[in-house]
Amino acid sequence: MSKSKPQKDEFLPTSADRATPFRTTSVILQAVDERFVAQEIRIRRQTLKHVSDIEEEFTFMKEDIKRVKAVLREKLAQQLSATSYGALAGFACHPR
Repeated sequence: MSKSKPQKDEFLPTSADRATPFRTTSVILQAVDERFVAQEIRIRRQTLKHVSDIEEEFTFMKEDIKRVKAVLREKLAQQLSATSYGALAGFACHPR
């Protein structure tokens, strides 16, 4: 029983054998790329939602501040007019 020695050519990979790892790598990279794209889309949507929520809250706060300023102006004007009227009335009532 003599065993034949394998030829050197039997150990060399064929072009099909060499292409298989590249195809596998390409498929893996494409899948990773798709996941990154999906993740980027999700992050952008979340960021846009947060920004629009903040803008909406800012708008509400601006309107609240306008109302507070209007109330303060009204109260301050009433207080100033009452104070100046009281000072004049007190002066007229108590001559020196």
